[in-house]
Amino acid sequence: MARYQIIDIATGRKCNVVEWDGEAPYAPSDGQRIEPDDGRPLWSEAPPDTGLPAISDRQFAQALADLGVIARAEALAFVKRGEVPAALKAAIDAIPDEAERFAADMQVSGATVFERAHPSTLALAHALGWSEARMDELWRRAAAL
Repeated sequence: MARYQIIDIATGRKCNVVEWDGEAPYAPSDGQRIEPDDGRPLWSEAPPDTGLPAISDRQFAQALADLGVIARAEALAFVKRGEVPAALKAAIDAIPDEAERFAADMQVSGATVFERAHPSTLALAHALGWSEARMDELWRRAAAL
């Protein structure tokens, strides 16, 4: 039996390690892939460098509104008063890991700068069901504002 790691496709993070003979039927859950274990600990992988710049909270909110993810009034309330838009709050509440949920809530509630490769950004994207391409689209749009 060899060790294999289960990788969350959306975040690129290792979420489990299993012993597997490599032959018996085994299918990871949707949104995951299996590959030989590289020996790194769980959850410690540095996110890939996206090459996309950090964006302000205003850029983040405006791009979300421009894409129709949140209403324009929600974008303004988010930037002016720190009110988290309903779609983001629902996504944060859906993050299963308590520590990741708290980190994402803290980031969205209090950050003035958002980084594309930040673990909380990745957790939020995963909770929203967004692909890497969709996140990149949001970031590029926001960076241009």
